[in-house]
Formats: sequence, C-alpha cells, structure tokens
Amino acid sequence: MKNPTKVQATIDFDEVPQWVLDYVQHRAFSRLEAAVEELSHAIRQARRQEDPDAESLAYHIGRARTAMFDADALLGDAHQTIDSYLQYVNADSSPPVAEPEPQPEEIVADEENKADESKSE
Repeated sequence: MKNPTKVQATIDFDEVPQWVLDYVQHRAFSRLEAAVEELSHAIRQARRQEDPDAESLAYHIGRARTAMFDADALLGDAHQTIDSYLQYVNADSSPPVAEPEPQPEEIVADEENKADESKSE
C-alpha cells in the first residue's frame, strides 16, 4: 500500500464478525502470502547460486517487510473493528454499575470535616 487511506463503511451490526473474517481472509492474508512468496523466491534464487546475490536478497527482504507492514495495518483495522464490536456487545449485556447513594450520616460527617478543616486554616 503506497498511500493508505482510512475509509468508513456501513455494515449491519450482526454482520460485523463475518465482515472482519472476510477482510482478514481476502486482504490481510493475501499480503502475508505475498511476504512469504517474496522470501521463498529469494531463498530459491539464492540456493541456485554459489554465492547469493546480496542486492537481490535485500530487494526481496524489503518487499517482504513492506507486505508484512501492509498486513499489520490491515490486521490492526480488523482488530479495532472486532474489538469495538465486542465492547458494545459486552457493555449491552452487563447491567450498569450504579454508585451507592451516600447515607445521611455520611453527608453530615463530610460537612463537619470540611468545617473543621476550614477552622484550622
């Protein structure tokens, strides 16, 4: 990816897991396969020669690294999407945690403490 651009997509909520799976399978996985192919080609080519060509190795290793970087960016997007989905699902299923209301004795004690602190100043 020479100039990656973030885009937004509207997906039915129930289809998010399938969308993420398809995204990983068709986009990220293909970049990982490209990285493996680059390295495999470099190794096959080097094995056929008595002295491996350093420039060729550097070229193919660089291309493999770029493909892995692209795959990592795509996997990051997929992870963020599925993580947000899970946070929403888990937040929706757990009851909200309410703060306990202070008892009248606690309120009076708090006010007395504040009054004592202001006298000592």
